[in-house]
Amino acid sequence: MEKDTIQKRYEIIEPFLNKEQKLKKISKEKNIPYSTLKRWVKNFKKNGMIGLDNLARSDKNTYRSINNNVEDFIENTYNNNPEMKIREIYDRSLEYIKGVNEKKISYNTVYRIVNNLDPFMKNFINIESYKSEYSNERFEYVGEKVDISVLDEINDMRKDIYINLIYDSYSKAIASFSISFEKLKLDEILLLLRKAILKKSKEQNFVFGVPDEFLINDFYEKDKKKILKVSKELNIKIECLKGKEEKLECFYSELKTRTVNDIYMYREIKCLLNNYILKDYNLDNERRYYEKWNENLKIFKRVENERILDELLLEVKSKRIIHEYGIRFQNLIYNNIEKFKSIKGELVTIKYDVFDMSKIRIYYEDVFFCDARCWEMEGKFDLQELKSDQQLLKIKYYGEIINMANLQEELREIIIQNIKENEKLIDNSN
Repeated sequence: MEKDTIQKRYEIIEPFLNKEQKLKKISKEKNIPYSTLKRWVKNFKKNGMIGLDNLARSDKNTYRSINNNVEDFIENTYNNNPEMKIREIYDRSLEYIKGVNEKKISYNTVYRIVNNLDPFMKNFINIESYKSEYSNERFEYVGEKVDISVLDEINDMRKDIYINLIYDSYSKAIASFSISFEKLKLDEILLLLRKAILKKSKEQNFVFGVPDEFLINDFYEKDKKKILKVSKELNIKIECLKGKEEKLECFYSELKTRTVNDIYMYREIKCLLNNYILKDYNLDNERRYYEKWNENLKIFKRVENERILDELLLEVKSKRIIHEYGIRFQNLIYNNIEKFKSIKGELVTIKYDVFDMSKIRIYYEDVFFCDARCWEMEGKFDLQELKSDQQLLKIKYYGEIINMANLQEELREIIIQNIKENEKLIDNSN
């Protein structure tokens, strides 16, 4: 290495050596990976200036001692493009290697480097290792956009939906599901995990409990704090699988044969999906998903107290006050008459589940205090249904309703007509 390059490296880390600047700040300012700067500092302290001339990293035995400049390029590429697939990082690395006349490296080497940078990220190369050997060993999440038109009653338009599933990897039995108009975010996926872990009802004796591992397919989360916290609290190994991989093809193909309507209301498709999963898919006599889920249950980590799963709930950012009538949330009144007497007028924190708006959890002085219920919502609505109904029952629709006893069907016809008129206007304008 040329002396001026060694000198430049020293000048870069000099403020840190003199305790004038933190290494992470230098990394950000100079756009040099933090791990690279740590290596330079370590080598300098051990061998002086000559330590900055070390082409082959001492900690690179598992990477076959590739040139440190090549590894820096790989790390930089990933850090600047965290959602980029490893295949593309590998292709870019090969182009870089050609330009600097370095020895060609393997795809596996690039994979290991990137995987060490982000322990929650996995890729297709390890897909075979994800075969489960027993029930509840691993739950998997998959969110697939499907060609089923559903009325978005809130915005008066039709949209294709995402069907979001969490299933037991060993048996392929589905533990929880939701539908959405957008791809789920991490907080929503964790709510779905909570739903999968909890016992569904007295009538549904499906296996429940905490899995050993949770794999989130086709997903990347830059902020790992939430994943780390949940992983620690519930003792679950959580990993994300970048890129698209076909999962539960049988489920989606059969569902398509059952959705024959041109367009569905949100509640209609939710009911259809619920019946298909619980009555047909999970209980299929030939594939025996439910039976497999039960018959090979080696580990069963039961949730003795639902409060353990509160880490998976959503939290309202601003505190709410307890009134005489209860507490207002999402334009609904929630109450716990006996418990609220002692904290009337006090500020509390609300935690809630968008998939069950019948109940919210109240935290007072950062400690769980009680549940509060909205009895009119009991067993009826998720948040999307609630918002849809609030929108549908606005004054603008009442004048068009002929038979209030047949409200849903009449609203359906009104909205479909509005959508068709809007689509016709768009077509004419084009």
